[in-house]
Formats: sequence, C-alpha cells, structure tokens
Amino acid sequence: MQRCVVGGRVMTANNEKIIIQESDNCSVDDFDAVSLYPSAMERLPGFIKGKPKVIKELTMDFLKMCDTYFVEIKITNVGIKRAFPLTSYKTSKGVRFFTNDCIGKHVHGSF
Repeated sequence: MQRCVVGGRVMTANNEKIIIQESDNCSVDDFDAVSLYPSAMERLPGFIKGKPKVIKELTMDFLKMCDTYFVEIKITNVGIKRAFPLTSYKTSKGVRFFTNDCIGKHVHGSF
C-alpha cells in the first residue's frame, strides 16, 4: 500500500529552468504559504479502517462495491500529453520521475 503514496512535487512546466537576471528589475518569492493537507483532509469522506484483504475477484462490478482498493497497473497508453505530467515512476536510483512517457511502466494507485 505504501507504493501507492506519492508526495507533492515541486517543478516548473516541462521541468525547465527559469533564470531571472538582476537586470530584470523584479523580485522572486519562494515559499509555501499554506499547507494544503488540512483542506485535502476536509474533503475526504472518511478514513480506511480494518485489516487489508487480498482481492480474489478482479471484476469491475466487484471493485465498484469496495470502499478502497490498491492496484498495480501497466500503462499502455497516455492519451493527453501534459506540461505537468500526472504519471510518475521511480527510477532504479529511487528518484520519482514525472513524465508523459510512461508506456510500458508499472505504477501503483489507490481508488
């Protein structure tokens, strides 16, 4: 289940560097003004309770009846290429890499 947890990311669009010269006559503020965790928790319908069970019946009808489930999927298609990619995987060095090029990669998620 821990493999389904992905923390926040900090990057610019297309993960490109932005360089601001002193001659641009502007200031840059770099800070996290407000934690978004409390507002995200407010929207949760509840928390997962109880001991996890291995799912034997892998049908969509059964999964629709489940409150929560954790899965590993293989990406076969990325329909929309985004400036801030929504899919990610961990490299062999353990670094999380957000990219649109995830076809063939295995990712984990909870629903």
